[in-house]
Amino acid sequence: MTGQPISMDAGSSYFIHQCGLKQRNIVNNDGYCALFIVNTPAFDDSGVGHAVEHFVFRRSKTFNEASTLFQLTSLTDLTINASTCSRVTYFHCQCQCQETFELGLRYLLSGLIKPLFCDSDLKDEIHDGANCGVIYRELSGSQLDVIARRQAQIDISDTSAERTHQYGGDSRFISKITTDDLKKYHAQHYHPKAITLVTANVSTSLVSTLLEPIIFDNCGETTVEPQQKYRPRQQQRPHQFERGKLLARWWLNPLYFGYFECHYSTITSLLLSINAELTPPQLNLNKNGQFALNVIVNEKNTEIISAVLKQFIVDNPPTKYSTAVTLEKLHDSKYSPEINRLLEVYDANQSELALPSRLTIGVPTLHRLTAVEHQYIPENIVKQTLLKPVSQRLHEPLVELSHKIKQMKPPQSYSTNNKQRTSAIPKLLNSLYLKAVVQLGDVVDRRNVNDAVCLGVSVAFDLNHCVMVTQLASKNSVLAVLASYIIGAYPPFLAPRIQGHCYLVAVKYLEASDHLVVFSALDVSPAIRLDTINQSIFLLSQDVKFITESLTLAKIKLSGYYPQLFSEASEISPSTLVKFLHEQSEKTISEINHCCR
Repeated sequence: MTGQPISMDAGSSYFIHQCGLKQRNIVNNDGYCALFIVNTPAFDDSGVGHAVEHFVFRRSKTFNEASTLFQLTSLTDLTINASTCSRVTYFHCQCQCQETFELGLRYLLSGLIKPLFCDSDLKDEIHDGANCGVIYRELSGSQLDVIARRQAQIDISDTSAERTHQYGGDSRFISKITTDDLKKYHAQHYHPKAITLVTANVSTSLVSTLLEPIIFDNCGETTVEPQQKYRPRQQQRPHQFERGKLLARWWLNPLYFGYFECHYSTITSLLLSINAELTPPQLNLNKNGQFALNVIVNEKNTEIISAVLKQFIVDNPPTKYSTAVTLEKLHDSKYSPEINRLLEVYDANQSELALPSRLTIGVPTLHRLTAVEHQYIPENIVKQTLLKPVSQRLHEPLVELSHKIKQMKPPQSYSTNNKQRTSAIPKLLNSLYLKAVVQLGDVVDRRNVNDAVCLGVSVAFDLNHCVMVTQLASKNSVLAVLASYIIGAYPPFLAPRIQGHCYLVAVKYLEASDHLVVFSALDVSPAIRLDTINQSIFLLSQDVKFITESLTLAKIKLSGYYPQLFSEASEISPSTLVKFLHEQSEKTISEINHCCR
């Protein structure tokens, strides 16, 4: 597949592939990285762009297994993720192993260009109309956050043509998304000519080789040209409003976003003195490319608000701003340093925005503040949340990868960057994890552990999450790491996430404390999940075939991060893991019974 090479600065190149996909590549020592930028405007509050992002990862013509993503990321050093923002979606992947990266890039290209939109997946990945669906569980989590709830209230209060949309979706409307909506939105925005790819150390010839079988059918005819456009949902007008409260909005040039973000605390304190609330600035741009400065104010104080803000700007004049602006602000904690570097490369080659005129605060647009009722969530019923049977196999692309790289002795050492190898649990689970750790001390004390691999297990759960913590002897750390990789790739363990019963189910080994932590976040039935998770671990302890097939990849991944442990990892057999998992399951059963009785 040929394309148009364009000469660039030394160390970088720009290439337009035959299908129209644009690739910019840089050369450095950061391993293999790829960043896809797709313009995904939000036309309504349905969250259809967010839904398409999820379906890119779920199935494609080449990778028709919903758990492929999790097997890839659990059994290899590959990291893959995506972020849907107000007007763009970023898909990115990176790793140190060339063979693994090529598989990951092929997986991502297949999902971006040839995803499968199946009716049967709508309920699992979006919403089943009751309390399940991955995106629904994700949005339900935002209802736990005060700032997110306030922002959603603001978004629906403005019904003008200038408004911005809830690009992540509104939980009240997402169940109305159809496969036809997904197909039309995808055809309109995901055709190769509309996608930009920025890579590090990835040749254009490799991308072309991977693209050709995806883009073209056997007859050589492309099937990805945009067809009929997605039709936005009609906005629903609010019916109830908070008495005496108004939303005041100023639409401003995004170059001044940093100014208000920097002075947010000071301005907030200033406005509180006049009974007005400044909400945290959001870089969600409207159709005119402006962001909104939002103040919730008593209807009697609307005139004084502008005067206060004007005086503040006079007293604290903005410094000189760059003419280049990143529309979706980068956060080091959100993206790895390597992906941030690709984002910088992409932004540096975008057209610059004209320097705006002096920052001025005029008359705001005023909107009645919508009264948001507490959303009714159906009671979790065991019958509604039973898991469907799933495959228990390691998917063929992973089996092939294992055969391809298992002769690497010793495996290549990965980067010293610890971001990928250091495990951490999500922040929203911290308090529950700490509760389980406190209980763990009592559990270990009341048991005769002797030389057991698992010294003790404790569990904790609340209305939304559950956590299971196993205390291990430090001498068993290699065994625990290998087990965490294999558990995280096992389809029965992943079933709650794949079938939409939770937003995330995962297992992490924490080196500092020798804790093996298994958890489910934003789960429809946290107490029940503890039992189903343990059932999957017990099932895995009997599945010697899956353990044997996945153990090779798990060893390669571990030895890549810890070359000094290659010898120790090599000595661990499937039977050793069977014994470990069986002991883990037995101890967990008694602790679940103790906790839940």
